Amino acid sequence: MKQPSCRVLFGLAITVLCAGFAVPFARAGGVKTGRTSAVVHTPTSQYPIRGSASATLNVIYWAGFKNPASQQVQKVLRQMLTRYRGKVRLQFMNKYRDGSYYKAERYAAAAAREAFVQGGDRLFWKFHDALLKHPNLYSMSKAVVKRTARSQGMNLAQLNLAISSGRHTKAIAAERKLSMRFGVPSYNSSVVLMVGQELMYISRYTRWYYLEAVIKRNLKIAQGHSRAGLGAGQVREKMLEAAKKRYRPWRRSGSRHRRPTTRKYAKRHNIPVTHSPTLGPKGAWVTVVAFLDFSDYTCWSAWNYLIGIQKQYKKRMRLVFKAMPRRYYSYALGAARAAYAAHAQGRFWQMAKILFQNRWRLYPSRLANYAKLAGLDVPRFKKDARSPKMSQRVLKDMQMARKVGVTKGPVVFINGRRPGRLWNQYVFAATLKKELQGGLLSRVLGR
Repeated sequence: MKQPSCRVLFGLAITVLCAGFAVPFARAGGVKTGRTSAVVHTPTSQYPIRGSASATLNVIYWAGFKNPASQQVQKVLRQMLTRYRGKVRLQFMNKYRDGSYYKAERYAAAAAREAFVQGGDRLFWKFHDALLKHPNLYSMSKAVVKRTARSQGMNLAQLNLAISSGRHTKAIAAERKLSMRFGVPSYNSSVVLMVGQELMYISRYTRWYYLEAVIKRNLKIAQGHSRAGLGAGQVREKMLEAAKKRYRPWRRSGSRHRRPTTRKYAKRHNIPVTHSPTLGPKGAWVTVVAFLDFSDYTCWSAWNYLIGIQKQYKKRMRLVFKAMPRRYYSYALGAARAAYAAHAQGRFWQMAKILFQNRWRLYPSRLANYAKLAGLDVPRFKKDARSPKMSQRVLKDMQMARKVGVTKGPVVFINGRRPGRLWNQYVFAATLKKELQGGLLSRVLGR
């Protein structure tokens, strides 16, 4: 047998030596040898996945974090992944709402995106599940989000840097924009699923058999594409394209054929504010009159925004409250009378805050407890709340509302001018800025 030459033995030694150094260098550079991770892309970006990455049927899951509905639908989603293991996968996309009340929801969306960047699917779903275990998602705040991120092992320094720099702003906006592409309004709070090529809204009342019927229909379509020779990624992409043809994009209300309504709301109304609760100096440059209902959620949101704006312009803006209770809600009128009874003792704004915070529990039996929390003289409060004088004050506010064209709160007037038919904080801010820059005429007519 012929012995190998020295040149051949030297070459083999060099090969083995290089192979021995290659593995440590690869590990030092962050490359995991011997493993391959499936990276799934959609037409916009990369998103967290729960379930088999190679499943043919993709279920896009849009949800906001400051919403108990996201918490309540987890049972049916887990049932879907268990029953159709390997066939169906869940793909998460953030869905947040506009407005100052939902700042924590947008913050949580950015934190969830950062969790996915830091630890992939595993860390994201840990953060997602831990956040949804919060006992009251309506009261979720930035502190709660940070505490949850810390408990799940996220790097808070990187999280703070990502939030301050707005690193994920475009990504989470693209996620919400994709839901709007399929006709989902930006203000909608429901949990939305795109099962293959079929859109559906789900809630705590969604029955499993209804969701399963949708899954079966789309699984048949996906299997048909697979038999035609398409891969799993091609099947998912084709079904998403079919959904885009099936649903029209959502657009904000408005049409170029509609008559302009700016003239209707350009008129200034003389609204007396002598006996109404006011916040701010009497000689303020701008007077904002708000017709609100203590039992209405949108009025609560407008209230929060107006209080914040008044603090911002405390020397230049005066905020005036007018009662506009709903006729079909029996406790709304009692709450308005209670607020004016508190105004008789000089504690209106403290009482109003408590009433808004308990807008679903405005029972007559609880009003005395709320008065005690607001620091009122309870026996006097009970007497004043039952007096006809308080009912007459509420009635005067409602008559004034009808006179200036208000049928339902929240509606505001800035120096007597109404900034649009419906409450919109962006339109309000733009109108307020103009009035703050206005002259003496707008100031005089605004009172």
